[in-house]
Amino acid sequence: MNVETNYPNTNLSGDVSSDSKINNISSILPRRQIVIAGAGSIGTIMGLMFSIQGHDVTLVRKRGKFGELDIELVGVKNLHERIEVINSKIIFNKNEKISPDIIVLAAQRQQLEEQLMDLHNIINFANKPIMIPIQNGLETSQVICEWMRINKLELPIIQAIIWWSATLQSSTQVLFHSEATTSIGIPQNLECKIASQHEYKIVKDLLFGIFETKEVDIDRESYIKLILNVVSPVLAMVKQPYPTGINDLKIRYIIRKLFDEVIEIGKREGWYDSDERIENFYQVLKGEQQLDHYSMHKQLPTHKVSSQISAEKYGGKGSNVSLLLTFFITHGAKLCERLMEVFLDLPPNYKAISSDQLLDLLQIEYVI
Repeated sequence: MNVETNYPNTNLSGDVSSDSKINNISSILPRRQIVIAGAGSIGTIMGLMFSIQGHDVTLVRKRGKFGELDIELVGVKNLHERIEVINSKIIFNKNEKISPDIIVLAAQRQQLEEQLMDLHNIINFANKPIMIPIQNGLETSQVICEWMRINKLELPIIQAIIWWSATLQSSTQVLFHSEATTSIGIPQNLECKIASQHEYKIVKDLLFGIFETKEVDIDRESYIKLILNVVSPVLAMVKQPYPTGINDLKIRYIIRKLFDEVIEIGKREGWYDSDERIENFYQVLKGEQQLDHYSMHKQLPTHKVSSQISAEKYGGKGSNVSLLLTFFITHGAKLCERLMEVFLDLPPNYKAISSDQLLDLLQIEYVI
């Protein structure tokens, strides 16, 4: 496989001058063979960044796994200055299996089993590649463990949680919204191989080279992300973008009721005691302040939530919402249960539900 890149000197980190962070780190890191499996918006951006860093990258997508793409990355460093275009030509090897050092699993959780099965057609696992799942879902690492058990594989798992966002505008153009944190850690209590500190350092060095990366208790971080994501299905149903869709006070009220429920469950089950991100967002939900791009995220432009993108394409049953909400429903979340019933009935290309309709459907009395 060959990777050709043509890119300008670009300050992607916000705190490094024209000699970019990516270029500086690439001179000291070993060159890796990296497969991005499920290369939608997030996976494609990671693949582009890794290729710029000097690594050999293969993007694997659900359709058209093999072929040649000239991919354009556009985005914003802040709301006033656009990142220059980065062009990367990624050529896929279709004649023999790839033997990567690292596999980034970037597909949505509901597509993970299918993605893992597909890997057998293109991957030679002799190098014992490090597996890096990056999508939300508390069961992600367990699913990978079960797949390894069935296929008699022992591969290390390093979990990453992506807090930045992107939109795949077409098969060859990705909009990079912001440069928020990427959290990493070693999942615990797995019934399979636990990654070594050496393997962890490989991933840490790789990600620290291009993203703002934070080392965390990754299991706790998964709970935090899950709680914050309950905003997504509400905005998807009313077809309002994040974060400015919360300016509708009735939508904000619905989301606050959901937060009341899932926060109570989280504290009761001991998933977390406090978290600044949850507390800050909850204060927004309790107020009436109108939000703009700056109100919650310095660099985050208004954008569709992923639940809306998947539901518009596949309908509610084909989206990621059932996996998100089922976890809370199993712990007694009645409002989440009603929300999921409504969401799963959405057909592809559904019409937006008004906030008043949604209040009725969820049996919520709006109290000012």
